[in-house]
Amino acid sequence: MMIMNRTLRMFLPMALTALLSVARGLAGPLTVEFRNTAAFAESAVDQFGHAFTVAGVSGIGWLGESNFVAVCDNSSHLIFLTIETTSDGALLSVNIDRGFTLTESRDFEGIAIGDAGVSVFLSDEGGPDVCEFDTFNGGLLQTLSVPPLFANRRANFGFESLTRHPSGDEIWTANEEALTIDGPASSQSAGSVVRLVRFAAGAGQYDSAEQLAYVTEPLHGTPINGSRSGLVDLVELPDRRLLALERSFALGAGGFFRNRIFEINRDAATDVSGLTSGLIGQNYTPVAKVQLWSGSVNNLEGLTLGRWLPGGRRSLIGVVDDGDPLSTNRIAAFVLDGAFIAGDTNCDGAINNFDIDAFALALTDAAAYAAAYAACDILAADANRDGAVDNFDIDSFVDCLQQGACP
Repeated sequence: MMIMNRTLRMFLPMALTALLSVARGLAGPLTVEFRNTAAFAESAVDQFGHAFTVAGVSGIGWLGESNFVAVCDNSSHLIFLTIETTSDGALLSVNIDRGFTLTESRDFEGIAIGDAGVSVFLSDEGGPDVCEFDTFNGGLLQTLSVPPLFANRRANFGFESLTRHPSGDEIWTANEEALTIDGPASSQSAGSVVRLVRFAAGAGQYDSAEQLAYVTEPLHGTPINGSRSGLVDLVELPDRRLLALERSFALGAGGFFRNRIFEINRDAATDVSGLTSGLIGQNYTPVAKVQLWSGSVNNLEGLTLGRWLPGGRRSLIGVVDDGDPLSTNRIAAFVLDGAFIAGDTNCDGAINNFDIDAFALALTDAAAYAAAYAACDILAADANRDGAVDNFDIDSFVDCLQQGACP
């Protein structure tokens, strides 16, 4: 078997490279199902032994397996959690393992994981800013250069969301509701136009790239004090599709809160980064979006991918901010389907020649594959769908490459 695996590693890429030269996009339709919620504690102890109140938890990120980290707004605090789920994605338990205090206190709302979890990126609604902090000593590592036009944010409607691609090559964030130069805030009759902004990785830093207009949903009911309907988090999938979490607060038939998860389609959207004087009266095409789920989990503000589930599904974990009389510290569990494609071993959303090296690695060194493709499920290499990744998948994988899909 060892000789066969070495031969496979040497000759499979050469033998298959000529089979398929044009990538076929294979990203299937996404679905989201709600599972349940579970409460978590209201206190934690940081690295200095100091206890603090856990409140205003607004963003959450996945560290791998059952490990997560979340950020508390208007503070300097992170909490590290263990979240256990069933094979069907339902919550079994939520426990705070430890707290952590950063060297700066700001209105942090969104969180994204840095390389190997040794840092976190945080969106500061008050700047608005995106900052990277060390998770060893809590120090500030860098602050991204934000386009000046975001200084036109409405109070408490800055950068609420944050996501980083597993490769680390880009970061996305957005203002929660429209900048004053881009249009009005949300109302019962119309949503608000916000700007998705992408930061591309450069030489040791992230530089702002394109900006895309995104229209939030209207208020789901009658306006009340503090009403809003905005974009509160983003999740980038390995194949670069984006999920958006929106939250509406109003007096509605289904309750004071309405939460919605959308899939964003950026294909036909206009890059509005050049419209620095505002979007009012300008011609542009916003991103399209498809609703995947709607319901009420009170003040649901954060969302992140979690572990892979059987059948190629993915856990989605959300967090509820307790900063209102109705909400308490809670984790919400969802299941995402359609993000997994058999044969797409490098998780870029297509089956093509770029999957060959990843397939060979999955067959010959599972641990190395897990390290190199941390966001992928090794069962993508199970081309013959027998539940195992082994040499019996080779012929089927060749068929997948030839057809651009696994039969």
